[in-house]
Amino acid sequence: MFEKPKKYNKKEDEENVRLAAQLDLGRCQYCLFVENRKRPGSYPHHIYGRRKRWDLDSIITLCYECHTAVHTARQKDGETEITREKLIKLMEEAIIPCRKVRAKALEMLGVI
Repeated sequence: MFEKPKKYNKKEDEENVRLAAQLDLGRCQYCLFVENRKRPGSYPHHIYGRRKRWDLDSIITLCYECHTAVHTARQKDGETEITREKLIKLMEEAIIPCRKVRAKALEMLGVI
């Protein structure tokens, strides 16, 4: 049977954004993993859109330049360097596994 999506919860979303930034060490995850740079990232990006999905595994921390590139691609409905598909693949292959390790370490230190 079709399951209705959860109603958007702003408080839950804000908590997941805060936790994502903490687990991403405040760095742009696209630059870090793809371009081997360590630019500060302070822009949370909801890969599927804030109202559709706001769980931790759908939020990525990006720098201003990468965040702008993602939204420019969406507005033009064209192909630019950073696409939703690339972000999803990056989340699955690199970011989520790294976050799990960081979360365990932070938990052991009593930070989260």
